[in-house]
Amino acid sequence: MVGNKEKVASNYLDGALEGLEPQSTVDFGDTGDLLDAAGLEYEEYDPFKADIVGTERGARFLCYGGYIYTLNKASKHSIYWVCRESVVGCMGKVRSSLECSTVRDVHYHNHAPSPAEIREVKARAAIRQKASEAFKPKSKPKKETTANTRNKNQFDPSLFIDAKAEDFPVEPKFLEQLNIDGVWAVTSGQDQKRFLLYDNKSDGDGRLIVFATDDQLGFLCKSPKVYVDVSPSLAPAIFNQLIVIQGDLGSEVVPIIYAFAAGDSVAMYEELFTVILSKCQDLKVRFEPPEFIMGYNVNCLAVCKQFFGSDFAYSGKFYHLSQFVWHSIQDLQLTGLCQESERFRLICCELVALAFLPVNDVWHGMASIKETLANEADNFSDLDTVKELLDKFDVTFVSGKITGKQKSNGDLEVHQVPPVFPIESWNLFAKTITNDPITNNVLETCGTNFNFLVGNTKPPVFKAVSFLKQEQQLVAQKILSFNEGVLVEKKSKPSLVTGHEKLARLCSQYASKEFSMKVFLVSVARNVRIGDW
Repeated sequence: MVGNKEKVASNYLDGALEGLEPQSTVDFGDTGDLLDAAGLEYEEYDPFKADIVGTERGARFLCYGGYIYTLNKASKHSIYWVCRESVVGCMGKVRSSLECSTVRDVHYHNHAPSPAEIREVKARAAIRQKASEAFKPKSKPKKETTANTRNKNQFDPSLFIDAKAEDFPVEPKFLEQLNIDGVWAVTSGQDQKRFLLYDNKSDGDGRLIVFATDDQLGFLCKSPKVYVDVSPSLAPAIFNQLIVIQGDLGSEVVPIIYAFAAGDSVAMYEELFTVILSKCQDLKVRFEPPEFIMGYNVNCLAVCKQFFGSDFAYSGKFYHLSQFVWHSIQDLQLTGLCQESERFRLICCELVALAFLPVNDVWHGMASIKETLANEADNFSDLDTVKELLDKFDVTFVSGKITGKQKSNGDLEVHQVPPVFPIESWNLFAKTITNDPITNNVLETCGTNFNFLVGNTKPPVFKAVSFLKQEQQLVAQKILSFNEGVLVEKKSKPSLVTGHEKLARLCSQYASKEFSMKVFLVSVARNVRIGDW
């Protein structure tokens, strides 16, 4: 139960923050290109000027002295802020007046200030504000009353919310009704550039629309790694999938190319990579990535081998592997069994836990899981479908399949076909031991942010394009900061760091033979997650 003291503090907090307005101008130093990208005004950077910055989720940050503070509590006369790095042990905090005109009682931090990070936070808020104002509906002003009158200078959360449905063109119900032109085909900001790279105008399953700027394509060609992610659920309603191709910034990856595809055929991927390579040739740059990081899409892999050679370097992340298992569960209609049977959920997690075994032990691990299922057959009502799930994973990732061909003399010639995705392309044992990234959280975050900003899966087409245009501006800023050597390093969440440490410890213990393979698989399975579990 909340006490009177907490209630009073909460009331003062609501009243104090009501009048704080996030800043709409951003300091970009001497970088004119960033100003053009965002279409924002120049402001001299004053590290000891207290600025309030709003986020898309309605939170507010205090930027002061080169540090970013989050709200802690409020009293009758003051607001208390703590350093955003407090989750990792920083004790920095300040106390400000209710209007944030003065800041005092500064406690020291255990890390250096980061003006570049403040620029990024302020830019993100300002770009969202500018984008929402651009799509703000023109409506008759409402008559103000005493009850609904609002100070024009007060913080308005609606400035950080996407445009409403009535601000967009009429949503097409069929592909032949869709035409992307005008403001939807160019970037936002004062210096508008071409954003729509390609549209084949097809009316059927072959419709393909590609978005990318020339500058960002040039950056992608220099990226040491290229990430390809395919998401059916985030594609606009009349399309089958959203394809995002991302470049590497060292500490994070950023989306460069977006494609709305109505199909998932080999021909579609051939057309996509033909468009990319043709445009790169026009720009006089070569698109030959040293390494691809991609999901386990058979058609995409086949086309990449066709364009970049059968021996091109590629691998997948743990996220891709877990998504494959989860989608297979859905395809086989086993989600109901997942809800009913904890043992079945654990077996599914053991499948992805195979990635943490040494390469030479993976085949034995797969056999161990099948043996476990055979011994517990009575516990599963739909045993044949469960076996089908395990066989699908085995054929795709572990053992491959055996095919036979009858010779003219009647003898049967047997061939062992290797798995579609070799064990080396998805195995994580060595990376976990050496503390290399075992999952690409940026790929996951990209989808999460997209889903949050557009408000739902299978969003309207023009609402999706609006998000892509906003994201493009932020990517342009990050690439420029990266080229100038001032990009803020993206930090992993403490929970992810802890999870990785647990997995690394388990792998080390297994390598030193502290426990058996079965115990190892169960232990790892209890520390990983698939789908909605």
